[in-house]
Amino acid sequence: MASGGFNQEILAILSKRDKAGWGLLHWAAFCGYEKVVQRLLEKGADIARKDRSGQTALSTAAIKEQEAVVESKDRRGGRAPLLLAAGNGHEAVVKLLLEKGANVECRSYNGERPLWCAAEKGHEVVVKLLLEKGADIECKDTYYGSTPLWLAVEGGHEAVVKLLLEKGANVESTNSYYGYTPLPLAVRQGREAIMKLPLEKGADVESKDSYYGHTPLSLAAWQGREAIMELLLEKGADVESKDSDYGRTPLSWAAEKGHKAAVKLLLEKGADVESKGSIGQTPLFLAACGGHKAVVKLLLEKGAENLLD
Repeated sequence: MASGGFNQEILAILSKRDKAGWGLLHWAAFCGYEKVVQRLLEKGADIARKDRSGQTALSTAAIKEQEAVVESKDRRGGRAPLLLAAGNGHEAVVKLLLEKGANVECRSYNGERPLWCAAEKGHEVVVKLLLEKGADIECKDTYYGSTPLWLAVEGGHEAVVKLLLEKGANVESTNSYYGYTPLPLAVRQGREAIMKLPLEKGADVESKDSYYGHTPLSLAAWQGREAIMELLLEKGADVESKDSDYGRTPLSWAAEKGHKAAVKLLLEKGADVESKGSIGQTPLFLAACGGHKAVVKLLLEKGAENLLD
């Protein structure tokens, strides 16, 4: 690595003015001056010296992806160098740290682990490196209970989702805050390519979230995502599935939002035009309340008669 432009006097000035409390070694590591770091260490620089945040020079190097200076095992705010490198996608640094014996299951104060951080950011190669070292594929954070797979789906990282599923990640893992499994999460976000992956691994097409009990088909209908609806129906989604909170079918959700194409698709698949919610509201009633003339007309053409029951 290049150390061009290095001037020890300049580094000394920077280190004196730096409010973070960095010394020469910190600055050299941060800037990637590998040869300078080696020289400073040879002259007795304190490798364990910490700045005001509790970070050593070698942790600083992990952030900046400087391979030669990342052997420290200290923590900064509860985050070890491996966590920082994994989250930033620094493949070479992660590999070196693992070779030096870094704990693949090191955690931050809120339960984040290297695999969790890499999956969240979509760093496929780093995820692979960590899995090869035995990282727990089902590790969860402390606050929301999100697994690496759940986070990869949430972030739209298709390649990472595919890799995790190939390595045996639980396709029905849930996030305790939202109550979604990966499939409805992908549906809710409209990620057609990603939702195919859990479906191919046998994901429950009728899985419901823990709050409202919406099925993936209801979520897709509510958002008017016809292509996703077709995929779910091809996989056997129940056109008459009802959410647990409102007792409404996908047709009623599509009608309420005025998604004519979605309404038409569901009717073609045999949806009950007179399906009723928990208080008796029909798709016709919901479409009328929303002022969706085209949907009202379509429902009437298909035989809808009742508003409320």
